Amino acid sequence: MLLVAVGSILMQKVVRDNAEDRAIIEEQEREFNLKVSKAEKETPKYPLSEYSYR
Repeated sequence: MLLVAVGSILMQKVVRDNAEDRAIIEEQEREFNLKVSKAEKETPKYPLSEYSYR
């Protein structure tokens, strides 16, 4: 009976930790995607070398 109680408590902790990990990963992915989209907007579409005079 005691093992069942301990196992249940540990299982709840694992499930809660996994949910917290997913939330952290989702936040990191959102931040990364924002940085990527910002960098894409700031980067010229054509390299400057194409516009340079030779």
